[in-house]
Amino acid sequence: MRPARSRLLRYGLAVALPAATTLAILCVEQFLAKGILVLYIPSIMVSTWYGGLGPGLVATLLSVGTTDYFFIEPLRSFTITSSDDLVEVVVFSFVAILTSVLNTAQKRAQQALVDSQEKVRLVFDVTKAANEAETVGNAFRFALRRLCEGGIWIYAHVFLLEQPPQEKLTPSGYFHVSDPSRFGSLRAASLRTPHRRPELIAGRAMARGGVEWTDDLASDPAERAYQPFLEAGVRTVAAFPVNAGRETIGVIECFALERIEKSQAFSNLLESIGLELGQVVERQQLQEGYSDAVWEQQRVLAQELHDGLGQELTGLGFMSQTLMEKLKGSEEEPSALRLTNGLKRALEQIRSLAKGVSPVAPDSEGLRTALQQLAETTASTFGVACDFDAPGKFPVEDSKVALHLYRIAQEAVTNAVKHARPSRIAIRLESGVQGLTLSVTDNGAGLVRGSGIAVGSGLRIMRYRAAAIGAHLTVEDAPGAGTRVACVLANDVLGRSAHEAGSPQ
Repeated sequence: MRPARSRLLRYGLAVALPAATTLAILCVEQFLAKGILVLYIPSIMVSTWYGGLGPGLVATLLSVGTTDYFFIEPLRSFTITSSDDLVEVVVFSFVAILTSVLNTAQKRAQQALVDSQEKVRLVFDVTKAANEAETVGNAFRFALRRLCEGGIWIYAHVFLLEQPPQEKLTPSGYFHVSDPSRFGSLRAASLRTPHRRPELIAGRAMARGGVEWTDDLASDPAERAYQPFLEAGVRTVAAFPVNAGRETIGVIECFALERIEKSQAFSNLLESIGLELGQVVERQQLQEGYSDAVWEQQRVLAQELHDGLGQELTGLGFMSQTLMEKLKGSEEEPSALRLTNGLKRALEQIRSLAKGVSPVAPDSEGLRTALQQLAETTASTFGVACDFDAPGKFPVEDSKVALHLYRIAQEAVTNAVKHARPSRIAIRLESGVQGLTLSVTDNGAGLVRGSGIAVGSGLRIMRYRAAAIGAHLTVEDAPGAGTRVACVLANDVLGRSAHEAGSPQ
């Protein structure tokens, strides 16, 4: 519908301009002797520049026809009897056609230059955002938004590949709609559409490992599955894979109302975006692999300290206690006492070190217990009143998710003590419509005066941990005074596996 309206406007202008020029000439015809055809040049140039070669040729034909009919003898006739008039018409026609061709070529060259600059800027922006993004989700969201900002694509979304044996594409939470009031229904339609591997456009892009393109969705073999998109006026669909190394992890699908022919430059652009996003995924996979290795090494070390050295020190403690009882009343009793107390302190330090590596017990209530101990330790160590409140039961079965949440709370408490100088800190764990919320609120200097609490590595670490478990972190001024750090974990995330949730550090 939109291309037809545009075509009507372009050709309508090509008719209107020569007609307006003819009326103007008729009004001043008595003052003109020769060169009437030259007056039509501006209307031809405008028609060509605005509408292209086709409207330019239409304007040329109308200009010659009206001149012959109204201003060349015999009047009110399309017959030309004078050789001079015939030469003038031929020369004018040649010049007008040449002008239309050159104008069209110039406009296409300028548009190509603008398009190439926009494409380079798009790839640059996506590359920059991908390198700076803290999470894969942030990179995907920016890329989709940037694609839809160009005025071509009205809706774009990401499908992720499920692991074998299913190996099918499923809708993700990453999408962008250029005009939600007009095209918001497309999101619901994409969630209802089954995207099995070999069949639909996104599936074909994944299967061939390259850009899949259709500029007429109504004639596509899978058009029945895209009925809601056709009803919204979608005509062009492009899909391209996101590859992490040699592995395809998902597909991005874009929709446009106009007919856009596939070109090599366009395909290269989309492939470049898929490559940049794939590198973000690959980088995160490497980070998670490194985090897994570090975490596993820490866990093994803590276990060896507790089970190995801890048990050895426990045995030595019993032996020293027995020795002290045997030496009771002798000159060596004080030495035996110092030996016994030293072994006890060493054992306590070993247990404390092992607990520091893994402060959250591997059970559903481990997070609650660890947060309670964090509040007590903060109050005793820093002399700041620290309360913990957790109305109801909130079992977190995934020990790695629980550890991430604990580390976020620990970092928020440390930031508050260091930078905000509060007199009270409140740690709260509660459940609501959004999901499980862990918050740390202090009554200190706040974000403005408490420099350092809203910036620096501490905040980046908290954001990384939140993103690793699919949570959303906010840092804002608390009501009244102070700062509130909140981490919201959606209910569906609580049931994910440790692999999906991420690996704590």
